Amino acid sequence: MNKYKKVCELISRYNKEERLNDLLPHGSGFDCDWKLEYEQDDDTPILVGAFHPMNEVGFYLDWVNFKIGVVPFKNSFDITFYRFYPGIELLEEEIDMLKEYILDTVYWRLEDALEREEETELSQSKEGVEN
Repeated sequence: MNKYKKVCELISRYNKEERLNDLLPHGSGFDCDWKLEYEQDDDTPILVGAFHPMNEVGFYLDWVNFKIGVVPFKNSFDITFYRFYPGIELLEEEIDMLKEYILDTVYWRLEDALEREEETELSQSKEGVEN
């Protein structure tokens, strides 16, 4: 099974168990509960979240709401913004940096979760062989 299918199954399972916040970033600006939607045309998982940026003196600014689609990419997956709603006025450069940070953080949390799943499966299969 390719990584895209695995990550879609992982997201779906965590959502059914009401543990999406355990799978996706939480804290350090990701201060709201995650939600899962699906694209009507092709069942693309859409992760709905919010980020709470700080200014240079450490005060929280308004929320930045967003929707991220998990899409197939070769034999793996990628993520891309479907919607990005900054509730604050930002320079274009700041928006680009914030988008990059959000996408990188979400992507690597999903990659890490997949790696942990594979390690668990491998460990369980080794235990089954030894018994």
